[in-house]
Amino acid sequence: MGILSALKSEFTYLEGFIKIKRALKPIAANPTTILADRWDIIAKENWNKNAFIYDDRKVTYGQFIELSNKFTQWAFDIGTKKDDCIALLMHNCPEYVSSWLGVTRSGGTVALLNTSLTGMGLAHCINIVNAKHIILDPELEANFETAKEFLNDDIKVWFFDQSSPITTDSDVAFNAQIAAYSGDSIAKTDRPEITINDTCVYIYTSGTTGLPKAAKITHYRSQSISLGFTSLMKAKSDDIVYITLPLFHSNGGFISVGTAINVGGIAVIKKRFSVSEFWNDCVKYDATIFVYIGELCRFLTHAPHNPNETKHKLRIACGNGLRPDIWKEFESRFKIPQILEWYGASEGNAPLFNLDSTFESIGRVPFWAKKLLNLSIVKYDIKADSEIRDEKGHCVEADIDEVGELISKIINDGSSPTNRFDGYADKKASDKKILHDVYEKGDAWFRTGDLIRKDKRGHHFFVDRIGDTFRWKGENVSTNEVSEVISQYPNVIEANVYGVYIPKCDGRACMVAVDVEDAFDFEGLISFAAKHLPVYARPIFIRIQDEIEKTGTFKQRKVELVKEGFDPDKINDPIYFANPKTAAFEAIDNDLYQQICTRKFRI
Repeated sequence: MGILSALKSEFTYLEGFIKIKRALKPIAANPTTILADRWDIIAKENWNKNAFIYDDRKVTYGQFIELSNKFTQWAFDIGTKKDDCIALLMHNCPEYVSSWLGVTRSGGTVALLNTSLTGMGLAHCINIVNAKHIILDPELEANFETAKEFLNDDIKVWFFDQSSPITTDSDVAFNAQIAAYSGDSIAKTDRPEITINDTCVYIYTSGTTGLPKAAKITHYRSQSISLGFTSLMKAKSDDIVYITLPLFHSNGGFISVGTAINVGGIAVIKKRFSVSEFWNDCVKYDATIFVYIGELCRFLTHAPHNPNETKHKLRIACGNGLRPDIWKEFESRFKIPQILEWYGASEGNAPLFNLDSTFESIGRVPFWAKKLLNLSIVKYDIKADSEIRDEKGHCVEADIDEVGELISKIINDGSSPTNRFDGYADKKASDKKILHDVYEKGDAWFRTGDLIRKDKRGHHFFVDRIGDTFRWKGENVSTNEVSEVISQYPNVIEANVYGVYIPKCDGRACMVAVDVEDAFDFEGLISFAAKHLPVYARPIFIRIQDEIEKTGTFKQRKVELVKEGFDPDKINDPIYFANPKTAAFEAIDNDLYQQICTRKFRI
């Protein structure tokens, strides 16, 4: 990087950090002002302007806030007290935002439930927050029914149908009840004292490696997420944010919606993401911003050409998880002026932003900002599954370009608001995310659970999740790195990489579940892998799937695949073994499975 480029990068990061600091300063300065208060003010200034567009239905700022006030009045009527939790299981729609916003104004908290959950998983999410009421979309009643037998306590169900009129004569009883309230604003003196330290909503982790955890999103964090990204994206009142991500997660519910509302812009909400409708919608609604998750970008790059894919008015795409194997194609093919890749978690305190558009980077920590951000990468032993400590019992900071776990110092005294860690509803889950005595006795750091490396200029690069990286032949195998290589092989739509156990072998062998097109060529895959991957990282097993299973936020599921391994009695999908004797992938039947397990092959 030349001197001018380096100076430009420094200026860009300095400007970005100043913007964030300015955006967050009013939050701490007004500890009894919550997100609903801020949006009340914005609504009054934009009363007759459209706030939301949903299936060509338009909702003004006035209608949005009036409905949220009705939900506040309802929450009071059912006896909601400060910190009482009400669960919300509803598809994307404008009323989703009004409902949770209204409940939080009453002092209650809202559990934003993943709409793809069922059974024990859904019941778990309700149980851990002790919700006694649930606002339920009738379309999701079947999901809820599968969870009822696992609930710890009885829960009152309130069916709210956003597709039915919200009028006093509505056929839907709860719609009629909500409509009967006045919609007038509620004075602060008529509600409990709520501060920015109180919990606003619960947002759940994806549950890719176990049951989801309910992350506490305080009134401070809810504002800092939305206002921080509003400033970084330089949003203005004429911006139109196209939202396809689920509103039960921070990317859709706080970054996307928040960016639009904070500036008096428009949020175009889709019920769910659609590849075929994406670019047509962007053009139709004159969208200027959209927020992505990496897999969404992958779906778009694998889709056939759409004439509208370069006719849009998008000025920025903001998100996380854009992988290197599709990054440049996504940027060049769709002609998006700026991609703002970032790193973080709803509950985490380790935010990173790629403000200078460095390829593959999840963000940068300039040398002058290291103490400001309080981030560190510590050496990690994959085999022992623990951090490496020195003779004094302290962690050891990773060297430049050395892979380690990213951690962030926990500071809950108010001096560094971005370093807060509010934890989860389950204290045990919170404790597991804290690393103690890292560099000095008594300090505490948040564990991201991610393996990261950084270069000499402070650019950080995602390597893998701890638990996804596995050991084979004495080497660490990154599932993400293997996935990126295999995804570049012709006619591979998507690759999900994980390690499986082979009896009497040390470590786990590389297995790849792939979604492929009809023209997929098995014969060339072994030579392709040999050319692009070290011997220990090459796929030994291939599983063909019609579709890679994902969580509600597009994260690949691996746990069940790991459990099933390569056993043909447990798997209905076609599975193949890279036979070292024939140098070809061969279909696994019971006979071949037994040969592999009894070490008839030198693997």
